[in-house]
Amino acid sequence: MIDKWMDELTAKEEPLSELEQRRILNRVMEQVEQERKSMERDERTVVSTAKPRPPRRWKRSAAVACVVVMALSAGAFGATVMDGGLAELLGGNDRGKEIVSDMGTIFEDQSQSIDGYTVTLRQMIHDRNGCYVLFDVSQDDDAALEPGYYYFRDSKVGLPDITRSGWFMDQPEEHDGQSDTVTMVLHYDSSEKLSGKTLKLTLKDFAKYDEEGELITLGEGSWIFEIPVGREDNTQTFRLDQEVTFLRGDTEKTITVKTVYLSPMSVVMETSDNYQSTDMREIRLLLADGSEVEFRSGGYGSGGPQLFGSNTQVDALFQKVIDPKDIKEIWFNGTKLEI
Repeated sequence: MIDKWMDELTAKEEPLSELEQRRILNRVMEQVEQERKSMERDERTVVSTAKPRPPRRWKRSAAVACVVVMALSAGAFGATVMDGGLAELLGGNDRGKEIVSDMGTIFEDQSQSIDGYTVTLRQMIHDRNGCYVLFDVSQDDDAALEPGYYYFRDSKVGLPDITRSGWFMDQPEEHDGQSDTVTMVLHYDSSEKLSGKTLKLTLKDFAKYDEEGELITLGEGSWIFEIPVGREDNTQTFRLDQEVTFLRGDTEKTITVKTVYLSPMSVVMETSDNYQSTDMREIRLLLADGSEVEFRSGGYGSGGPQLFGSNTQVDALFQKVIDPKDIKEIWFNGTKLEI
């Protein structure tokens, strides 16, 4: 099935190298394993959709593999971030870059050296439920890193209290072999409010994909950071309590969209009832110029006491930061929301 997805992807894009396909496959399997563990813990599901695609039905493990393949295709970011930082990666136009600068935090003295490699936090932007953290990994002897893709064998991200969350990391650009530093970005998405809390980031065993697509450990150890999250998050809250009806198989299903949180970097919906893996979670944001917002990642998760009914949070991080004033309409599962 993965071969079929890869064929469909490469039919529309420039052909991927064998190494790149193996790298993608490795990341797919890692994401599927994270999804399996997430379901066992009854935590929320986060899937990556970094490659611009129209909203779709999100399913469990098999669909996670599919969308991660699309997310990690060559050129998924297509921006130079070494100097431009998050404004270059997420800003899009001049207004978007201005918003990133206003929302962003620049880190100072957030650096750790272990086993010949130094991890340095550079920037973060966040809203109510999600954040991006940009960081560098450099070689301590100042020698240029080899060309290719770098990764960490394991990572853990979370708040001090137990929360339903998900994350993934990526290298925005293939390293060209001219520098001793590689830039990486963390995408973190939580069901809890981040503002004013401390995010703990653990990166374990710095590694690189070899010519066969296997991860080779370069530096062993754990780089651990505690990242304070600012209190202002530029998120607007809309209380709706609007009913939305869609089909679950052949049966009509009605849920209530209780609250919508909208920021320049994401949209989050709190809805009534639990979802099944095949239920729709389709979000569409239409801009005043007639275009549609493209998503970088999305997720959903359920929580609350089962005896009294539970609720589900559905969210999507935007491919580029936008000005919420430019949003004309928001649609969920085929229904226009009254915002």
